[in-house]
Amino acid sequence: MTDQSIFNKLKSSLRRWQIGEYMRQLSVVILGIVITFAGSDLIGKITARKQLSISMQMVLNELEENQQILKELHDMVFREYHVTKYFSEQLEDFSSIPADTLERYKDFFTSSRSFSFSDNAIEALKASGAMQHTNSPELLNELFSRYDELQVIERMIDTYHCGKTQRMESFVAGMTLPQILQIRAGNTLCFWSLFLENDPMRNLSLNTGYTQELLAGSITVSEKVSRTIELLRRKYP
Repeated sequence: MTDQSIFNKLKSSLRRWQIGEYMRQLSVVILGIVITFAGSDLIGKITARKQLSISMQMVLNELEENQQILKELHDMVFREYHVTKYFSEQLEDFSSIPADTLERYKDFFTSSRSFSFSDNAIEALKASGAMQHTNSPELLNELFSRYDELQVIERMIDTYHCGKTQRMESFVAGMTLPQILQIRAGNTLCFWSLFLENDPMRNLSLNTGYTQELLAGSITVSEKVSRTIELLRRKYP
């Protein structure tokens, strides 16, 4: 075998080795890229699910707080309705009502409270990219419905609160100076006599249609919120 043929054979072997080695290394690089992208996608999905879980926990906490507000709202309106009804039935004679009872329940009508429901968590969920990773559009629809219903109750109690405030201001403005002085001196009977003889004030709490609608609505929405809370607890423990 001549030197030239030996050289050609060696060069051919070297070329075949270089191509094979190159293809092997290229395959390793490609495989590494595929694994990297697959890993990044997996990490992204895990992160998104974790973010969704955190967001849903925040919504759950917010709904629990709103449910407590619903209870306080219902209790206040319920008491005002029944206290007014009770005193209206005693309009002709307060002698059977203990003085401390008259004093205690007077505060129901000399003060007023507004109620508002929080929606920060649900708005944060809407604004985040986590919402698209939920596999339950029905759950999202239920959440949005609950918050819409809470807003309806909030508007109703705002109407009740504003009406009560306006009537109380009108009621006080219509008092004579001697009446004001008697009430300030602690004459609770004078207050109740004036209050119950004042049709706008009495009728506000005894407005059966509106008050009953508000009471029934708050109970219904509270029951729905309880159902949604239990659903969230099961799905995002």
